[in-house]
Amino acid sequence: METHLQFEHRLGTVERVERNPFLLERSRGSTVLHLGCADEHQVNLKLANKAHLHAQLASVAKDLWGVDVSKQAISELRQAGFANLVAGDVERLDEIDTLRGQHFDVIVAGELIEHLYNPGLFLKGCRTLCGPDTQLILTTPNALCYTETLFALLNREAIHPDHTLMWSPAALTKLVTGSGFAIKEFLVYGSGPCVNFTRRESIARNLARLMLRSVDVGIRQILRFRPWLNNGLIVVAQRSENPSTTALRLQ
Repeated sequence: METHLQFEHRLGTVERVERNPFLLERSRGSTVLHLGCADEHQVNLKLANKAHLHAQLASVAKDLWGVDVSKQAISELRQAGFANLVAGDVERLDEIDTLRGQHFDVIVAGELIEHLYNPGLFLKGCRTLCGPDTQLILTTPNALCYTETLFALLNREAIHPDHTLMWSPAALTKLVTGSGFAIKEFLVYGSGPCVNFTRRESIARNLARLMLRSVDVGIRQILRFRPWLNNGLIVVAQRSENPSTTALRLQ
């Protein structure tokens, strides 16, 4: 019997939110586990600028825990006065003795899943820390973001040097629902202009960037009509005992 594969997925409507305010509101008054909490190489800078997500979560959560693979960054957070921090691999959460047997109200994995080599194993570990009502909140850059095309016009790709993956709405839905979760909400978030200038490049290259910056400004005025082109994706999921029937249908 021949199997028909559906390659095209209708995305439907989606709400756009601001990423950090959304995460803070969902974490308010809750017991929160923040995975990838340290923001390696930028800990002290972001703390000084009051832009560090873990510090922001600490201001609203009832109880906050954090896990990060960077021992140095965890040490810097500890020196800044934060407690309940674990230096550990988020792809092996079941091996972290300190967390074993714990359940959290909210698990936040902000801009983390695109750094991993085994996201399925990561989600399997998250599931062991979820009670029936736990909210797992994932945020990640959007593979459909319009900026990908703009940078390609400059023969460039703008991506964090540690990223291993890019996620589209359909691919992220497949991963999450196939890992034992039901998606309760799917949202998008935006940010600032995509094209910046640098003294290291030629005048001609910066003129090209100026042209793309102008295009960027225009596109941002119409993104409310095409929200799936925004910078990032947010998934809110809960543990499911029957994941095959609880997948979000992007239609």
